[in-house]
Amino acid sequence: MLALRSVCLAGAGLLLSGCEDLDFADFATGLANVADSMLLADGVSYEDEHYRQELNGPCPAVWEYGLVDNQIYSRISNRSSRSMTVTTRWNTGLETSQFLSPGETGAFEYQTSSVEPEGVDVACE
Repeated sequence: MLALRSVCLAGAGLLLSGCEDLDFADFATGLANVADSMLLADGVSYEDEHYRQELNGPCPAVWEYGLVDNQIYSRISNRSSRSMTVTTRWNTGLETSQFLSPGETGAFEYQTSSVEPEGVDVACE
């Protein structure tokens, strides 16, 4: 607990120091990684969960996400005849993007167990 408090205090110090180059989403994601690593080291474990969501619209897609082996995952499959750029929004403010050709399934994106996907944005090319 003391180590986590030190990490949080160091993070707060950086935020208050006015670092202009500091990317808050990367910083928050990094803090979540540290906290989750500490929990896993203490023996915390989570049940696997899997979800699937159909994304309708001009460029239909399938979004699969969940938790496996204590890691969050997200993956998009393009079900359209058009290319698309898909952006996954995570609860730390992090955004990750992939370009998918028609019919292509994107790579699995893995995050630590506290960094959860909040949604995806699909832009047709």
